[in-house]
Amino acid sequence: MISIALIVMISSIASIKVNQALYKHSFEANIKKISTYFELCSKLAFANQADIYLILSQREEKVFLEIRTDNKTGLFKDQKTIKDIFKNFQFFFNEKKEKDLEIIFSSTNQVMPKGHFVFKDKKQKFIRRKSI
Repeated sequence: MISIALIVMISSIASIKVNQALYKHSFEANIKKISTYFELCSKLAFANQADIYLILSQREEKVFLEIRTDNKTGLFKDQKTIKDIFKNFQFFFNEKKEKDLEIIFSSTNQVMPKGHFVFKDKKQKFIRRKSI
């Protein structure tokens, strides 16, 4: 009986550690994916010689991302938007929690508005900063 109780205790501790590691990995993957979208928008704007709009909207514990441009311009002639959703995640821009934020990447390598992001998970255990 004692050995079974010890096995149960050890396995429950191990499962808690695994869940924490998966949660952290999910958060880090979201940060990396958003950074990749920022880089993509910058490169698309330069390559297409067109403004690229990245829109971030947050509702509850989800962040919705949309990338678009004028539907008559370059790469997006047939596809108006690229969309993605990040769960258990929130962001602050220039110290404010924004509901909707539009970032413009221009063909001259300018980004408007300029500022810095703070990304947090829903439990606020993990925080990452990114400037644009």
